[in-house]
Amino acid sequence: MKALVFDSKVVQVEAEEFDVSQALTWVDITDVNPRPKVGWSYNGIVFTPPVLLVIDRSKEALTAEEVATLMVSKSIITRAEFDAIKAAR
Repeated sequence: MKALVFDSKVVQVEAEEFDVSQALTWVDITDVNPRPKVGWSYNGIVFTPPVLLVIDRSKEALTAEEVATLMVSKSIITRAEFDAIKAAR
């Protein structure tokens, strides 16, 4: 099995390699356990699964750690949403 990696992320998993852009890299994952999937990270040595953020919706506001994690996670929330959360504290 082969993982196609772009920008340190697994973007595709295939049984065999095929020609791709030079921006993409094939990595042999035949003996990697657990087997990486699309969305996993690759640092050139180790594959890691994505981190799942579980938010306790019973609270009135998010913790600072939850907000920071959301902001880092590819800007899942807007600045206005961040300001609203901060103001609610």
